[in-house]
Amino acid sequence: MTAVAGRTQPKSRRSGIGSVLLRLLPWRSAVHELWAGTKLICLTVLILVALVFPGWPAAAILTCIVLATAVAARVPLSAVPRIHPIVTITLLIGAVASFFGNGLAYYLQSLLISATLLALGILVGWTTALREVAPALVSLGAPLRRLGLPVNEWAVACALCMRTVPLLFDEFRILMAARRLRPPFEPRGAGRLGLLHDRAEELIDLLSAVLAVSIRRASELGTAMRLRGGVPELKPGPLQLRPGDVMTFTVTALGTGAIVIATIILPAGWGV
Repeated sequence: MTAVAGRTQPKSRRSGIGSVLLRLLPWRSAVHELWAGTKLICLTVLILVALVFPGWPAAAILTCIVLATAVAARVPLSAVPRIHPIVTITLLIGAVASFFGNGLAYYLQSLLISATLLALGILVGWTTALREVAPALVSLGAPLRRLGLPVNEWAVACALCMRTVPLLFDEFRILMAARRLRPPFEPRGAGRLGLLHDRAEELIDLLSAVLAVSIRRASELGTAMRLRGGVPELKPGPLQLRPGDVMTFTVTALGTGAIVIATIILPAGWGV
């Protein structure tokens, strides 16, 4: 507890990744002003290039892009989600196993690329309003509409998925809170195997409850949409490429080009 102006206030703690995912940062920045389609295109291109040309060049360049984007978006350190101890322990176990298997470099390489791609996705969620995503998807999918593909339905499905992700995390919190109110856990099995079996059963019960709640929520959402006339017809968003969008495309093109060239010309030991 810290005292501020004679009053006692709790210390601020960083939240987990579930509480910050798809949460718009409440201020404006150069990244906020970008068109949603620009961010989606650049994110998709970087993901594809990292998957096709993995290696230390991709990890280094993606790290630089993440840091530059975070600075341009004015992301404070307090917004960075904390890593759960179980995740940290799992990653350390994987590092130790990779070390004894002579694959530590590849493990760290894959871990860094995965972390940077996840960070880019979170940055897009932090700087993009959810109401801007569906119109941008409709605009980007306009050429596919001529082929008879259900672009509008895909955009609505993506928008609904993104809007319901925070609700899903809220349901997880409610179920975990209800679990804490239950009587203390009494193992029914004998020994470590019995305790592990009981823990697995408890985890299955929790996942079953989450699945049941998700199905109920989806049914209620579908009923509400049907009563309001079904799937709404989305209109393409305005395509306004500003200097910031052009600069973002340029940086993405230079970054992907550098990844491809560096991966090709560097010795084989630098790649996967």
